[in-house]
Amino acid sequence: MKKYLLIFVLLISAVLIGATITNTTPNLNLGAAVYPTPVRQSIAFDNDVNNVTVALGTINGWIDEIVIDSTGTDTSYKVYIRDENSIAVWSKLNCTSGSEPYRLPVTVTDGTNIFYGARVNGAVSIRIADCNDASMTDLDIYLYFRDYRK
Repeated sequence: MKKYLLIFVLLISAVLIGATITNTTPNLNLGAAVYPTPVRQSIAFDNDVNNVTVALGTINGWIDEIVIDSTGTDTSYKVYIRDENSIAVWSKLNCTSGSEPYRLPVTVTDGTNIFYGARVNGAVSIRIADCNDASMTDLDIYLYFRDYRK
């Protein structure tokens, strides 16, 4: 019951801020359930894009890749993937509509080594900051991750 309530709350909050969230699971025929379920989550912003946070739900696994694509002429905005404590586990600080689409691996570093994929265990959100609504008409983000709960 709690799971359905959480899903309902997330969907209502997405509708209120003009974002559409869609999950798709590719059929990879990997055999037994020893592999995590690969998921592509789509987040589409139709109107108010500036300084908005969208809750994506709970992910217990690895975030591997992000695709960012917008329509407009905004020259500088930021995209963050945040964990349940609002700590950025990944960010792209200099997004420009003219250079898109971006397809980027999600990486983390300890200062010396670079690790591909960001491990998350809990609620995840996407944060858009410093976006000029007047010059941005559409923003689509695709988040690719592996969820070990499924």
